[in-house]
Amino acid sequence: MSIEKIFELYKKNNQRGRIALFPVFIPKCDELEEAYHKGLYKLAKINDLYLFLKRINKLFDFNNYHLFVGLDDEGLSDGLMTSPKNNMENKMLLEIKKFNLSQKI
Repeated sequence: MSIEKIFELYKKNNQRGRIALFPVFIPKCDELEEAYHKGLYKLAKINDLYLFLKRINKLFDFNNYHLFVGLDDEGLSDGLMTSPKNNMENKMLLEIKKFNLSQKI
């Protein structure tokens, strides 16, 4: 289900909620790990996450509908996780972390 659809359902039902995205790591011994090793799944790129947040930030009111981007694998991924590749991605990662706290990007 798309984030747009989730926000639409929240509004339609006059609900508030928090949507959590965890696209930055692959858990060990998971179907996702198998798909990754077969080349059927790729990790989200920091640049793509940042641009996604910039795009949807214009569409939704994050004061009522909080969005959280999970950035830590908590030791679950055995190293299969998104990490910054350069200084620009480091800056984007910091902006995403700030977004998690402020809901502004």
